[in-house]
Amino acid sequence: MKRIFLIFSFVLMLAVLVSCTVPVETTEGKTDETTAPVTDQAETTKEIVSLPTPEEIAANTYAAAGLELALTLCRQYYDLETHVLATDLENRNATTVWPLAAFIEMLAEAYRLYPDNETIRTYYIDVLDNCLSQHMVENATIRVPSGKFHRKITYYNAGPNWQGDFYYDDNAWVCIQLIDAYQQLGEKKYLDLAEKVLEFMWTGWDETYGGIYWDKTFSGKGICCNGPVCVAYLAAYELTENKTYLERAGMIYEWCNRMLRNRDGLYNAGIKDITATEYDADNLDPWIAAYDQGTMMTSAALFYRITGDKTYYDDMSKTSKAAAGLIFDGSSKMKGNPIFKSWCIGWAVRGEMSVYAGKSTMGSKRFMQYLDNVLKKVLETKDENGHYDPFFLSGEWWPPQDQPDIGHYDQDAMQPAGVATVLLLTAHYQLYQAEQ
Repeated sequence: MKRIFLIFSFVLMLAVLVSCTVPVETTEGKTDETTAPVTDQAETTKEIVSLPTPEEIAANTYAAAGLELALTLCRQYYDLETHVLATDLENRNATTVWPLAAFIEMLAEAYRLYPDNETIRTYYIDVLDNCLSQHMVENATIRVPSGKFHRKITYYNAGPNWQGDFYYDDNAWVCIQLIDAYQQLGEKKYLDLAEKVLEFMWTGWDETYGGIYWDKTFSGKGICCNGPVCVAYLAAYELTENKTYLERAGMIYEWCNRMLRNRDGLYNAGIKDITATEYDADNLDPWIAAYDQGTMMTSAALFYRITGDKTYYDDMSKTSKAAAGLIFDGSSKMKGNPIFKSWCIGWAVRGEMSVYAGKSTMGSKRFMQYLDNVLKKVLETKDENGHYDPFFLSGEWWPPQDQPDIGHYDQDAMQPAGVATVLLLTAHYQLYQAEQ
């Protein structure tokens, strides 16, 4: 299929950081053509593109499998009458907001490929409007370590109906989904909500030592919260041109690169002494997670697109090269630790797709080829529930040692949703990016 250049604006969640001209439904029910800017060395270009047909999308193995799994999970986990996303297949109580954000990610990726699928659209909107809202806390007052009070703050709690606590990383994942929903659905209410969350997230910035805190205890700082918060600010900046968002993203990015990026170009999970102001290898948490690399690569790609500064491209290219060795054992097998969950691999994939979209590299192409090799085998692992191995054949946690003959995978809603997302992202890469 003929491609001229592909542009599409996933903005943040995205994986793909070029933007394509696509129809966006507005709140008035009209359609307009919206093209997000692509900046390369301070020049902006807009080009007409050749998009895949519905038949070509349906013929893609990963697109078809991802859609089938997403529809299965909607039926199994989400109740359209009570607007509750179940924790798992046996526990029908509402899940927490992090798995909920992952479920929304899955629906967003399915809708991106299948905008005419009414079932996906119905679930996507209902989860955004009726399920996510159960976690919202409005007009809150937050007291930060400096003693300052922030009033009339809106954020999302871990549990519904004021249950649990707030986490800055949870709110970042939600914020990213709200921005993406605004782009895909054209409803400004989602952007308005996202901007409220952006104000909340800045209450987590350590004004003395830098970095975004993890949760309401203000006792830890790491990539898991700083990476997605940075992505959210950059995505919002591209839509609003609010310079405060760009400045805040710059402060976060600088802190992450100064304090958490090791000499291999990978980002460690956090620091032990949160009052430190200079890099110290002995102060780093030894854990290095897949999704943390993805959020930082995506941040660098967004900075590169916005500024044209090659430093950001060099940053994401070095991390991309190192990430393949972190995640893959050879060209067709994934390592166990530090995969964690299928959802985490989804964000690593987004990061690699961001690198490729910014400017192709052999490293990112190789990563996607390795992933393709693994996914071909994963599609052979479907269990009786219609789920696939959520650890991508790594063998790290599956099957559990005490149940070696178990016939189905862990039923946590987040894991099968993460698999569906990876399948859909890979399909998007193959359909839109691989032939650039």
